[in-house]
Amino acid sequence: MITTRPISLSQITRPLSSKILKHTCVRGLSNALTAKGIDVAGDTNNEAAIALFEEAVKYDKQNDVAYAKAGAIYDANGKNDKAALNYEKALAINPAYTMLYPPLGVAYLNNGEIAKAETTLQKLAAGIDTVETRYLNGVILFKQNKKYRGSRGV
Repeated sequence: MITTRPISLSQITRPLSSKILKHTCVRGLSNALTAKGIDVAGDTNNEAAIALFEEAVKYDKQNDVAYAKAGAIYDANGKNDKAALNYEKALAINPAYTMLYPPLGVAYLNNGEIAKAETTLQKLAAGIDTVETRYLNGVILFKQNKKYRGSRGV
């Protein structure tokens, strides 16, 4: 007959280091702040939402969603440089966050950075054919053509 001794909670949690538990709690706090920021942004309180996203990334520098949402708010308010910076940070953390490439490209275009916009478009997977990517490609071609015509005096 097999007998087992009761196991206490401390014996179960002992293998988990306090560092792991702290990291889990901090990441949870960052995610909660991000969720609150999304809610606040929905109420069109952009300054408060940005403050919450900034607080979230203080706790978890790998919070790509907080960077992406902050970028979207900056983008909507015409702050293209800050939008691009936040989109870049989100993509550096999570390159698979492909939905950020079109708004990043548009932010570059609005800043007059056509070469960066082209590079951003090229980073999109070849199989992605969306309205956003077609729009971005069209705007890049238009701006290139306009620049070319201007340089020729046409």
